[in-house]
Amino acid sequence: MRSSPPNPIALIALFFAIMCATTAPVGVEGFKFMSKFKRGPRIDAAAEAKKEQMFGDKKLVVFTGASKGPGLVATKSLIEHGKYHVVIPTHDISALQSKLPADRKDSYTPMECNLESFDSVKSFCEEVEDWRGSKKIDRLVLGASTYTPELVEPQFTVDGHEKIMQVNYLSHYLMVSKLMEGMKDGPDPRVVTVGSITGLDNSVEADGVYPIADLMDLEGFEAGFKSPICMADGYGYSAAKAYEDSKLCCLLMSAVMHARHYKLNGIALNSVYPGCMAEPHMFRDGADKELYRRYMDVVTGGAGFVSETKAGQHLFQAIDDAKCAKSGVYWSWSWKGNKDESKYVGASGSDKDAGSLYGANSLAFQNIELARDLYDVTTDVTGANWPKIKTVVSPCQTLKVIGAISKASIEKKNLSVCERSRVSVPGRSRSRGGSALRPRSTRWLARC
Repeated sequence: MRSSPPNPIALIALFFAIMCATTAPVGVEGFKFMSKFKRGPRIDAAAEAKKEQMFGDKKLVVFTGASKGPGLVATKSLIEHGKYHVVIPTHDISALQSKLPADRKDSYTPMECNLESFDSVKSFCEEVEDWRGSKKIDRLVLGASTYTPELVEPQFTVDGHEKIMQVNYLSHYLMVSKLMEGMKDGPDPRVVTVGSITGLDNSVEADGVYPIADLMDLEGFEAGFKSPICMADGYGYSAAKAYEDSKLCCLLMSAVMHARHYKLNGIALNSVYPGCMAEPHMFRDGADKELYRRYMDVVTGGAGFVSETKAGQHLFQAIDDAKCAKSGVYWSWSWKGNKDESKYVGASGSDKDAGSLYGANSLAFQNIELARDLYDVTTDVTGANWPKIKTVVSPCQTLKVIGAISKASIEKKNLSVCERSRVSVPGRSRSRGGSALRPRSTRWLARC
């Protein structure tokens, strides 16, 4: 006679009977492991309803520098695309609104912010956090910059820092630290920094443009970077070099933040060079636009310029395109060959997919030690507070031993990388050899 299959309920009852018998001396101690099971976060129905009403299925973008130039072109593209809601920090809301489509006000929100003031940046970030509710920030685009190459004397902000460096780099660094928490666990969060080819001091295109970006040993930052200290390296003032240094800082910021935060937070951090422009609004204080164009025609072979509209389209692609979601990449417009075509390539100039910042042919990115030091000293200058990284410790003794061995191996490898990155640049010296405030050349350069 065929036997009937075992009753599942009877098997479960038998299992619990055995468990109770084997753990009888300790009573309920055998079930204490169940106390470690955690429920998922509670869903706030009201917050979700508010988010749906405000944004629908649109992605949320915070975009500095969206009021003019390629930033304005990219912002208009984001708005017209219909998939984004753009928050625009600006010091002139009425002027910004006059440039944007009046019939699409449901797709953008201007907010008061002055990048010349840390307090203003903090207030803006607090307003964004309160306003967005439970909505995650999908993109943080750092595109604002100021450039005044003909200045002979430095200008200082209300915080006592040199104006170009604070607007272009320090305030953006502070903003990332304040808004990063609101980007975690998003579907495709990205921090996109608008870079400049002048920040790559060993590239062919930038090598003929002086003065060359060089942070030296960060002595200006180490000393607090407050008036009268006006340069990151502690030397005398050059407005053109202050701009180039600020862009180099932004590139290094993307590199070190990628290394420290990408794997832990899932936020992609990269930089984009949308192309070299010579538009009228980019020249201030008497800089000669036509002379600059002729000069850069020689450097780039006559094919290096893009229009403001084209640069804005390149920037939009870096924000929107799924293939630009890779972290730790310097997306660069490739003008070689056909000047009417462009594509995003790695900083190494390869036609293939973009390479890692650390794999790119740039001394700036290879010097990991400098990037790390810049990150730490900028935190001191700006007073930024970064989300703490929680270390998960295993209760297993074997895994603890393996972890300790792995940690030692990684530290040894990092030291080796840092030693190899100590590359000297021919014809240049990092030695001070005199006063901490050495005068510099004030040769001008238009923004690229």
